[in-house]
Amino acid sequence: MALKGGTPGHTGEPMPDSWPMEPDLEAVAARWAIDPARDLVKTAN
Repeated sequence: MALKGGTPGHTGEPMPDSWPMEPDLEAVAARWAIDPARDLVKTAN
């Protein structure tokens, strides 16, 4: 299942359950040592 929320793989217009990563989200990810390209992408079925 795809993650809900801000993800680096989102393209196009923001939707209710998916939107692109923005600077404020990237700052939170950095604070918690989350690498969006590694940790916020679908890796398996």
